[in-house]
Amino acid sequence: ATSIEYIQFGLQDQKRYELDSLKLAMRDAQAKATVIAESVGRTLKRVIKVTEGQYSIGSEKQAADDRQPGTEIFPSPVIITANLTVTYEF
Repeated sequence: ATSIEYIQFGLQDQKRYELDSLKLAMRDAQAKATVIAESVGRTLKRVIKVTEGQYSIGSEKQAADDRQPGTEIFPSPVIITANLTVTYEF
């Protein structure tokens, strides 16, 4: 092979990190909903609905200068993003 078109960095035990990102997203949603409820003099009662959005798994891309001889590979952190829509009763 004389060229490489694409390199993707992955994770061992990726499923565990996906589940952790869901937990963090749910905690974040609850914290925000609590602040909103308290600002109108209410408290959260229960979750009515949770909708899971898309996962995003990737890394920050760092380009190498194409004019340089050879190919440099710059590993970067792998980022997992979980999106949830949560409806609360308060």
